[in-house]
Amino acid sequence: MHRITTAIDAGSFVNPLGAAAMVESGVIHGLGQALLWEITLRAGQVEQGNFDSYRLPRMDEAPAIDVELITSGAERTGMGEAAVPTVAPAVANALAALTGRRQRRLPLKAAPAEAV
Repeated sequence: MHRITTAIDAGSFVNPLGAAAMVESGVIHGLGQALLWEITLRAGQVEQGNFDSYRLPRMDEAPAIDVELITSGAERTGMGEAAVPTVAPAVANALAALTGRRQRRLPLKAAPAEAV
């Protein structure tokens, strides 16, 4: 993956640079969930105790991220982590379009055993 383009309409932006940075960090977080994060068990116990057990993509692994801020004039609602839940489905759909095979589990793997 070389580039991710995302758009967000949060009404209007008090700090556009801060909003864009928040979306970019949400994309990185979402990529971690989609490609890297996995819950593993050892002796019947979950090995990951907290978010510090999960790796995020490093700068040299991250794609270029284009953020389009849409100012619609709607009531301002805040940014939150709006980008995070959109990344895994978008990457999964792109992978399905590329390979013709849909994966049903995260993290997404190069050669899915359970592809349908």
